[in-house]
Amino acid sequence: MHSQRIAIIGAGIGGLSAALALTRAGFSVAVFEQSKVLQEVGAGIQLSPNATWILAEWGVLDQTKKAGFLPKAVKISHWRSGQPLGRFPLNHSDSFLNAPYIHIHRADIHQILHQAFRKASGSEVHLGARLEHIEYDADQRVTRLHIDRDGDVSEEEFDYVIGADGIHSKVREYVEPASEARFTGNVAWRGLVPVKDLSPSCRPDPCANLLMGPGAHVVYYYVRGGEAVNYVAVVETDQWQEESWTLKADVEEMLEDFVGWNAQTRDILAATNPDSCYRWALYDREPFQTWLRDQCVLLGDAAHPMLPFLAQGAGMAIEDAYALAACLEQHPDDLLKGTELYMVRRRDRTAKVQLQARRNMKLYHVRNPMVQFCRHQYLSFLGKSNPEHFNKSLAWLYEYRVKI
Repeated sequence: MHSQRIAIIGAGIGGLSAALALTRAGFSVAVFEQSKVLQEVGAGIQLSPNATWILAEWGVLDQTKKAGFLPKAVKISHWRSGQPLGRFPLNHSDSFLNAPYIHIHRADIHQILHQAFRKASGSEVHLGARLEHIEYDADQRVTRLHIDRDGDVSEEEFDYVIGADGIHSKVREYVEPASEARFTGNVAWRGLVPVKDLSPSCRPDPCANLLMGPGAHVVYYYVRGGEAVNYVAVVETDQWQEESWTLKADVEEMLEDFVGWNAQTRDILAATNPDSCYRWALYDREPFQTWLRDQCVLLGDAAHPMLPFLAQGAGMAIEDAYALAACLEQHPDDLLKGTELYMVRRRDRTAKVQLQARRNMKLYHVRNPMVQFCRHQYLSFLGKSNPEHFNKSLAWLYEYRVKI
């Protein structure tokens, strides 16, 4: 066991991944989460092979597969008619055996990572612990965290601090105070519908189903072993004026955003439980060069928030956690050198993914009818002539393995 003590701010997927990876590497970690209950808000996520091979390394892949769903393909359909445009296979070849493509409910992978961390460390996450202030003591080379627990503020010292507290990160404010989140002009409706609540004709194919419309797109797929359908329905808007980035919302309002879309898509959206209808503002940041200051370093969305147009938010956080643990394990007596190596190894990779997701946003939401027509004709041609095109074009993403 290494002597250095590391604090992790945030107990989402990134924070728990970092906690598990660092514990396995022999570090002592303390995880602080401002919520009083350890749970993940949201619905499903997609974990591609660049992330699932790491879950295999951590010994949690079998649990993840059991809790999730392995899609057979990416299926792209016409937004209005619902007619298939192209189908590109997944989980069909030997390359997916040890690193499958998995759809899973966010809460399920969150629980799996939490249980693995508890088992490896014997520690619990500190709940109801909100980071208020960071203070660096250069003489003693320690970082002091001021932690607020229901108004009772305590001071705790650590050798290093990892900010895994999301796009509105408190640690990022210390590391890169000039950086501001930018509203992209898109909001995402997210929901989960039990399959039993859908008529047989409404149940989608066992795929990652994508439909791209003018100024909007919808993705839906199975989670929880096929017992539920998760959807993400994104629409452009210039009317977002709320300070909150996620709000309870109205199903009828969501349906108004998708008037004219095909019956299956609208039926899935309409089956949302009114008490579980949420709308999320999509924020973005420009990739920035500095992820660390003094003895603090960023990870996941705190370092590189990902738009959902490449389904890599969780995947990049898991990659970060694996890479950070490996870098610190190489330099256990000089954590600054380890984190500098981590930043160099991860910065270009995550920036590329960030920017590709941003480009996909424009591609998915094309409004020009002629450009839409050409896009659909091209997808149809590829689906028939070169169904492996999807995997080949994303080999740089899916076949990537963290190397230190």
